[in-house]
Amino acid sequence: MEAADKLLDLAKGENDDYHSVQALIAKALAYSYLGFFERSSETSKSAEELCKKVTDNDEFYSSMGQIYAGRSEILNLQYQSPEKTIVNDLKSVGYYEKIKDVKKRNGWLAIQYSSVGYTYIDLDKHKEALFYSRKAYELAKAEMTLSTKHLGYMALGTPILR
Repeated sequence: MEAADKLLDLAKGENDDYHSVQALIAKALAYSYLGFFERSSETSKSAEELCKKVTDNDEFYSSMGQIYAGRSEILNLQYQSPEKTIVNDLKSVGYYEKIKDVKKRNGWLAIQYSSVGYTYIDLDKHKEALFYSRKAYELAKAEMTLSTKHLGYMALGTPILR
């Protein structure tokens, strides 16, 4: 929380909306991990409001994707139903898919496709789970980084194991 506050102060001092949004995203998640869900939700809404000022499209889309992925995580931490979390997961995917920088887009999408696959497993929608898990795997193969490979293999294996 302290690091997010410092980043927020620095970013505000530089009139850097993108990094201010990133700090608010971190704060929202920190609040949720501490169990302060109302503050987490308020902070996430503040991040979304401020994100409207971000002028770089890729930074805007990646931030909005992170905001909605974070909201899904906040709902998970509250043990909310997967029917609620999937809405935010899919909104996140929609934003990430608009990122022009292929490497950035693929990195964010690999993570989120994997997350969507897990959520669909929880919903007992195995065709959809396999669809998104395969998408995560395909990105992992394309990027060939250790982290995306790991995500891809885990995403692909999970529907099969359940």
